[in-house]
Amino acid sequence: MYSWLFRYKLIRDSIYKSLVVLSTGSHKKVLDIGCGNKKYKNLIECTHYVGTDRFTGHGEGSNPDIISDASSLPFRKSCFDFVLCTEVLEHVSDPIQVFSEMSRVLVKGGQLVLSTPLFWPVHEAPFDYYRFTEYGLRYLLNRNGFKIDRVIYRGGYGAVATALFINHLERIIPSVKIFQGIFDIFCGLLQYVAFAYDNMVKSPNIYYGCTIKAVKFENTYC
Repeated sequence: MYSWLFRYKLIRDSIYKSLVVLSTGSHKKVLDIGCGNKKYKNLIECTHYVGTDRFTGHGEGSNPDIISDASSLPFRKSCFDFVLCTEVLEHVSDPIQVFSEMSRVLVKGGQLVLSTPLFWPVHEAPFDYYRFTEYGLRYLLNRNGFKIDRVIYRGGYGAVATALFINHLERIIPSVKIFQGIFDIFCGLLQYVAFAYDNMVKSPNIYYGCTIKAVKFENTYC
């Protein structure tokens, strides 16, 4: 959980909280696709944890066990019982192939937990291709042999509007230390108000993104 002075606390906390809820249980082999610095590793009880990413040292830092593209995973079929894929799918050029690969490496009855953004500015350009609604994810999951167990919507209108406003202001606030410090405090207050607003006023069609837990019920690959 992040400090209120962290500018994107509501976003990061929403992902973390959704994974706490959806990643319960004990697993043998876990695959974290687009693992970055494996920030969610400690949330998942498992015997063996493998992180993959297509590069190292990018953004906040990436330290994969295996470097690979999500559309071509270097694992035999049915060798994991849990796959985690957080905030990755918007950056893959062929999401249909990625879903096929996730299905291929999962055992029947295995679990997939994924999260994606819906409202967020372009980032990690030029590798930012898509935004997904719940219904687009349902289509891709059903097409690849998954049955959805639960969907968690992250953030409401207040949180989304605040995150976008903060992202905009970041680009124009002077980089002088005192201005940045004041801006951090302002962001904390703004996020607290947004958090309170979203607890009072529900906006079901506006959210950062969703986190989904799905179970593989059939093999669809060749």
